[in-house]
Amino acid sequence: MKNILFELIADMGENLIFGLQVIFTFFIDIQTNIADSLVTFVANVFKLSLWLVNRDRVGHAEMVIDQKSLNNELEILMSVTKVKEDALFNKSWTTNHSLALNELSTKLYHECEWDKDRIHDYMRAIVESIPGLSYMAADSDDEMEDDEPIDLDD
Repeated sequence: MKNILFELIADMGENLIFGLQVIFTFFIDIQTNIADSLVTFVANVFKLSLWLVNRDRVGHAEMVIDQKSLNNELEILMSVTKVKEDALFNKSWTTNHSLALNELSTKLYHECEWDKDRIHDYMRAIVESIPGLSYMAADSDDEMEDDEPIDLDD
């Protein structure tokens, strides 16, 4: 009898908790949709107000916002070039150069939405444009075993 009562209470508790989760998730979704709609409405009212006051300035602001991601991508690509130029200037390739390119590759992937193949192709072209170096894509578990710089004069 105790086992039956225990199972009955456990099932009722499980079903009640599941039901409450469904109900609360539903209410939270409704609140989120209402809040998002209200924020969008208020933003559009103010954007329209600004547009009525000075539509040229609003157009310029929109262009600046649209170009922000492009500017970020160009800054990352310029940093890649700086890593290459540093290696050529110092006539050696170090672990720090590899780590810098890896970090910049990660930024291209996460911030600029480049796919992995495009990143590897681009980095391969950069690295292999340096005489004496070849590009090797490392697995995430691989570690660089040798911290000695690679002399680019050879």
